[in-house]
Amino acid sequence: MLGVDTGRFFYYVQSVQITKEPGSKKRGARYSVEDILKVKEKLTNKQKSKKKAGHSFVDWMGVNDVLTSLQLD
Repeated sequence: MLGVDTGRFFYYVQSVQITKEPGSKKRGARYSVEDILKVKEKLTNKQKSKKKAGHSFVDWMGVNDVLTSLQLD
């Protein structure tokens, strides 16, 4: 449902973003579907905000910087 690997899923469980209920089997466990959907919504919103941000360009070098570096050479 989340599209993440098992390590990431268990990170969400360990950080109590997804609650775990004991299962009836030896190693079985149940996880809250509501919590999984909340985490999925957070991930979706995070991906959308990254797409909206787009690419940024920072111009840290000005004309005076070029002239100064030429003088140093």
